[in-house]
Amino acid sequence: IEKVNPIAVPFGSLIIHTTFYKIFGFYGLILVDFFGIFLFLLIFFKIFSFFNNNQNALFYALLLFGIPLLINYFFANYNEIPFIQFKNFFTLRVHRPFPSNLYFFSFILLTIYMCQTNFFEKKYFFLTGLLMGLSLSSFYYYFVTEFLIFFFCIIFLFKKKTINILLKNYVSVIILIITFCLISSPFIMNMLIAEKDLLITGGVFELTSEKRFILLKYYFAKFFDLKLLSLNFIIFLTIYLVNKYKV
Repeated sequence: IEKVNPIAVPFGSLIIHTTFYKIFGFYGLILVDFFGIFLFLLIFFKIFSFFNNNQNALFYALLLFGIPLLINYFFANYNEIPFIQFKNFFTLRVHRPFPSNLYFFSFILLTIYMCQTNFFEKKYFFLTGLLMGLSLSSFYYYFVTEFLIFFFCIIFLFKKKTINILLKNYVSVIILIITFCLISSPFIMNMLIAEKDLLITGGVFELTSEKRFILLKYYFAKFFDLKLLSLNFIIFLTIYLVNKYKV
């Protein structure tokens, strides 16, 4: 092999570790773990603080951090155990779930702030574009989820006035788009020039009509799975009852 293109790297997932390593050397790899743990606890403390007092919020945040560690410790070799995937909710494994999951959790926290304050605040749209760009360049499934959450939040909040509200706040929308494009551009450029053979080994392949049909069939089977539908029904029913009977 005389010439190969650059390897494809998850830019958004490596930027934090790279920055700490460049500044502090090998000690930075220790510091970045403390930073990740602190940020996780802070995010969920803030999220739970919307619904509980500070003591309970801190307890729930610590509980969420501890459960995956306990699952990893006791059931590391038993993948058939129900809900075993929760062990990946957050750990310090690079690049996923740290920091890709933290981007997603930060987006959830930001969305809550936006829904309870001025939704079209320019700084919120800047942060939204930042987190979406980082999510796309680390774990794009989270980017798709974030986009859908953001889209449905706007529809839910403003309903028939959505288009008019977006046009009225076009500056915030432009800030989001520009921020997202700038943050995700290194990853997109890297993917365009990356070594094709390496991309194939990572599961990237050309979508033919036959493969599209197989993927659509698979996703429809998953989305209409009885267990998933039952879980979603319970979640929506709980949300409905809580909002209906809350004091």
